[in-house]
Amino acid sequence: MSGLLLGEAIRYAAVGLVTFAVFVGVNAGLLAVADWAPSFVTSLAVVVASLVNFFGHARFTFRTRATHAMAPGYILLLLFNAGLAGIVVAVGVEHLGLSVAVANAVALVLVTLSSFLLMKYAVMAGRERFPR
Repeated sequence: MSGLLLGEAIRYAAVGLVTFAVFVGVNAGLLAVADWAPSFVTSLAVVVASLVNFFGHARFTFRTRATHAMAPGYILLLLFNAGLAGIVVAVGVEHLGLSVAVANAVALVLVTLSSFLLMKYAVMAGRERFPR
């Protein structure tokens, strides 16, 4: 793995951890102070975390200038990830006899790997990069 790719992979993981922390924080915070349905709170937390994820990967992971032109590709990536995760969990639980937790763990790994590659080579590809 080249130095640039390794650096991007490490930064990708760091942004992923920050994104997860934002999701958990928004979710827990809103559940604690707002009298809203948990499903609505979770959806709102996903939206906020997705924005952090998009700008974090654009600016920090891939060192590009986030533009509105990238948004459609990122939204398609989110939809692809939702579908991939759902299929992996369904196949894992219904056909392979995996527990939901194990199937979700497998889905997480596959979604993370595919997301890194799709963001690097499709969503963020060809964009103006910041100097190192």
